[in-house]
Amino acid sequence: MKLRLLAALPLVAALLSAGMPAAQAAPDVTDPFASLAAGSEPSHILVDGSGDIYTLNTGNESISKIHPDGTFDAHFHAEFPSFSQPNSFATDGHGSLYVSSYLASTVWRVDGTTGTINAAFSVRLGTELDGQLPQSVTVDLFGNIFVATHSPAAVVKLAPTGDVLGRYALAIGSGPVDIMTDWAGSVYTANAADSTISRVAFDGAGAATVDRRFAVLDSGAMPISVTSNNRGQLYTANSGDNTVSSIDLALPPGSAPATTTLMPPDSYPYNVTSDRHGNVFVTNLGTASVSLFESTGRFTPVVAQLSSAETPEAAAISGYGQLYTANALSSTVTRFGLGPTFATAPVASARVGDAYSSGVTVTGLDPITFSAVGFLPPGIGVDAGTGTLAGTPTTAGTFTFDLVAANVAGATAQTVSITVAPSPGSTGCWYWREACGL
Repeated sequence: MKLRLLAALPLVAALLSAGMPAAQAAPDVTDPFASLAAGSEPSHILVDGSGDIYTLNTGNESISKIHPDGTFDAHFHAEFPSFSQPNSFATDGHGSLYVSSYLASTVWRVDGTTGTINAAFSVRLGTELDGQLPQSVTVDLFGNIFVATHSPAAVVKLAPTGDVLGRYALAIGSGPVDIMTDWAGSVYTANAADSTISRVAFDGAGAATVDRRFAVLDSGAMPISVTSNNRGQLYTANSGDNTVSSIDLALPPGSAPATTTLMPPDSYPYNVTSDRHGNVFVTNLGTASVSLFESTGRFTPVVAQLSSAETPEAAAISGYGQLYTANALSSTVTRFGLGPTFATAPVASARVGDAYSSGVTVTGLDPITFSAVGFLPPGIGVDAGTGTLAGTPTTAGTFTFDLVAANVAGATAQTVSITVAPSPGSTGCWYWREACGL
């Protein structure tokens, strides 16, 4: 039996839109997946391209690096000055992390392998951010670093060397608290004080246009986190009125959100993050849960539930459909296997003329649908809703195919081989079309 992850396949959308019955499955939960040092209080989390998990620990002003098997990287050590209050981090996808510090009024560049702070970057940046109280940091696809500052309210653009490339003023008193970039290179800030979203857009020559009130939310919404689903929409977590807003990027600046969803009572949505399939996940501090907005807009109030002793301040999802939450109160990380994972394989033997039926066990987020790619034994088919292989084989031989499980979080293929023996008393061989005297 072999398992492999399928890249973002059109198959996923096709299966989920076909209206097939769903297999009964549930996410595989590992809680805790990792226990940090007491008092770590992880406030942010990210997953890199190799599947390694990083947590930014506000409590002891450090970063932890955790491998996909749950072990800590003994070669990684990242610690920051006392009382610096690191409050956000981002990866450039090429081995560097960037960390913003509110009280130290700076940004650090950290080596993703060793945890070492890049001294040359700090020297080049110098005192450029002194007194400006950085709130959040992000990195675009070109490696540019963007920092949202509180005083003054602005976006600062940095080069990977630490040089300042530009400053873009936001509305006075807007209170930017989170920042992100989209695939086109535009930068967006969530402004809690005036309940707006600002945008800084760049043309081909690098010239910037600032829309300070790109989107206007309801008064008192207080957006504190923003993300893009890379399908033309922004999502914001609004702590002031217990809502999540979806903003259509095709609408003109100054528009209201396309939709605003009232979350379950006492949810207190705190953080939004997205995966490569266009799904958006919301961590809810009040209910210790994670909600899901699918790329289609479908809303599921709870796809992951933690205990009341945990506070999921942030979440990140890997390319394998593994959702990780950073739980500040318990200083732990929890893993939810949302993508489909095969736990068992079908029976590998059958006989011509005898009824065959074999099911599989799969974990992951419902609904899960199944299909086969390759050549099944003639007479045997796959149930799209359960993954059960059943039928009466008509032809002897060995047949190898992929059994594919797919859900909203991804698709996984399990390579299956079934050997069908001839019926009793047959004079034929399954490996040769002529009689062989059996």
